Amino acid sequence: VGAWTGVALFSAVYTVNTLFTFRRWRAVLGGMRHGKRRHLLTNPSLTRYARLTFDHSLYADDAPETIDAPPLPLMWRSRSVAINANSNPLVLEPGLVIVKQCLGTAVQQWLSGLVLQRGLEAPGRGFWQISASGRREPNSSPRNGRGRIYDSIFEFPTELSQLCEAVLQASRSADSTLPCMKPTHVRLLHYSCGKGVAPLIQWHRDNDPNDGQADRPIATLSIGLRCTLLLSHKHPLEQSGEVHQVQLESGDAYVLGGPCRRMFHSVKHFVSGTCPEELVGNVGEARLVVSFHDAPGVDASAYASFSTASLPRRGWEALWRPPDNSQAATDK
Repeated sequence: VGAWTGVALFSAVYTVNTLFTFRRWRAVLGGMRHGKRRHLLTNPSLTRYARLTFDHSLYADDAPETIDAPPLPLMWRSRSVAINANSNPLVLEPGLVIVKQCLGTAVQQWLSGLVLQRGLEAPGRGFWQISASGRREPNSSPRNGRGRIYDSIFEFPTELSQLCEAVLQASRSADSTLPCMKPTHVRLLHYSCGKGVAPLIQWHRDNDPNDGQADRPIATLSIGLRCTLLLSHKHPLEQSGEVHQVQLESGDAYVLGGPCRRMFHSVKHFVSGTCPEELVGNVGEARLVVSFHDAPGVDASAYASFSTASLPRRGWEALWRPPDNSQAATDK
């Protein structure tokens, strides 16, 4: 009798467990069939980004809230800021200029240190925030490893404004159709790699008030990992216009102005291990972006916070395939 009782008890437990597992997976598959994503999280307090880990020390639990600014390069103390003498402005079309090898190593070291100094400041001013699970994460889009800062240019050393003017001067010397601009605001972006992180910039165009007025140019500097910049006058979902494909190395710059001021653009394919050796200590497996905007009268605090999580996927992550007539600008 005891043996039969044990068999019956084992059978009952096995049957209940099988039914529970079947109902659990049926709910998951049913959600997938209706276009819903359901996660089997055992801890309801975890956020949807709780499984992400970021390689950069900026998001380490023991990271300091501020660091000392690196010393200003000696060459900047005695004369005006100058970009690399070997820089090569390339005009893809009127209003779109790529400046290869724009920044020398010393300038990149100083600029990356300056950006990370600001990025380590407390939430509201830096690149990071505290998640619901109590961990540091990027303040704009954790899934894309994207930290963001937008502030008045007067919050930064005057050398930053001089650097922007030098880039614009080189660009306008190659493309006389570019309008003049006076930088009033700076946007800093930090893209970190990591487990479960997909660093990229979705398709968009800069047409908000904080991006700048009219056709005034936006100058953008890229430091750190190599990546691919895509630009098109047409919305990428239409697939009806020419798409420029540009390989950006650390120290490159690009300028959008005039008829190209509101081009759709996206950044894909961050290449791991391509950060210059001299910058690994500061930048690591990440990409830094510094862009300059002519937006007089804009209150920077009104645009200090911005998250891509609330944006519709259709407009920001279009499927893109390079057309036969795409142009490439690479460092030969």
